[in-house]
Amino acid sequence: MSEGKQQNTGSPSEQSSGMIDRFLNLIEVAGNKLPDPAVLFLLLMLSVWFLSWPLSLIQFDAVHPMTKEPIAVSNQVNGDGIASLLTSMVDTFVNFAPLGVVLVSLLGIGVAEHTGLIGVVIKTILGVVPKSLLTPALLLVGIGSHYAVDAGYVLVIPIGGVVFYAAGRHPLAGITAAFAGVSGGFAANFFIPSGLDPLLQGFTLTAAQLYDDNVQVSIVNNNVFTAASTLLIVSVGWFITDRIIEPRVQSMEVDGDPDQMPTFEEVRPEEKRGMYAAITTVLIGLAAMVFAAFVLGAVLITPRVIRRGGEGVEDRSQPARYAMLTSLLPANAVLARDGFLLRWSPGPADTLYGVRLSTEDGGAIHRADRIEASEHRVPPEALADLPADTTLLWRVEAVLPDATRVTSPRFRVRLE
Repeated sequence: MSEGKQQNTGSPSEQSSGMIDRFLNLIEVAGNKLPDPAVLFLLLMLSVWFLSWPLSLIQFDAVHPMTKEPIAVSNQVNGDGIASLLTSMVDTFVNFAPLGVVLVSLLGIGVAEHTGLIGVVIKTILGVVPKSLLTPALLLVGIGSHYAVDAGYVLVIPIGGVVFYAAGRHPLAGITAAFAGVSGGFAANFFIPSGLDPLLQGFTLTAAQLYDDNVQVSIVNNNVFTAASTLLIVSVGWFITDRIIEPRVQSMEVDGDPDQMPTFEEVRPEEKRGMYAAITTVLIGLAAMVFAAFVLGAVLITPRVIRRGGEGVEDRSQPARYAMLTSLLPANAVLARDGFLLRWSPGPADTLYGVRLSTEDGGAIHRADRIEASEHRVPPEALADLPADTTLLWRVEAVLPDATRVTSPRFRVRLE
């Protein structure tokens, strides 16, 4: 047999390993060529701007589910688009729904990180984990670190290399596992809302209200998905780290003097006392909130409106604040199409209002926001397709000067 035909093609497992290595090498090369994330956002923003120009010339058949008007792309590179961007930039940022919750969360997280609480909790968890469960534990800690926003990148990733090295494993495998948990599990959680959940809730609520402006979405609406993601990320990360990454880096030598390698420092007694005191304080605060919500007359529960036969019924009592939003129209009022004026009792100065008008079956008819007066005239074109004697439901949402939101019950009115 000729020499060319005597080549050893290798076992199927070796061929499979070679294919995986080549694939990982390809990912590494492509990943290293990616620009900085800030540059990526800038490029995407510029792409949206310039794509809006040709797309604004196209007439689409899709209609807005609320206004029933055709959806059109706004040109962002003409004079009006640039002027709108510059004049509304601050308002867009300030009125971003999750902004307040995120800022308040970051204040507490910043205190916990600056005092060292987060680092102590991470080291305590990793210090009691058996070596056989070190990889999934590190992934779980990485996933949980996003409660402290960017603390995972600063604390968990280097600690991952240290604990792997202390356990006799390659530190690069620990670094990659920690990075996978911090970055890949950034949106996952353990059924406990993080600073990311208000952000996701704002997106979900805005999208849902395109179809039904009466929809309200809880801050924990994504918890089932994100908690299930935790199990998936840990399972996949565990397999990839132990079966693919660690064998791949095992032959790489660790640079530096072994005697000067970083060590995993034990948690000091005073740090443990601080951690226990912080946990006790959190538990006392939670108990106080539960007591105030369910024992002291439900003072922490905002008024809700439930529908009974189309009527709005309040099922929680905050009379002084809730009584502000009452209809000033006569009972069973009949309004003309060209004089469809809704009026309600005014709130404190600088209160902004929003009006929602719908049919009895929940179909959205008209919506208006940021109304400064305590009345609103519905444009006749919004009522043009409705037959005479149609019963409509309307309600008011008020944003008080202290940013508190109050929603009225639904009121009935008939179309002339």
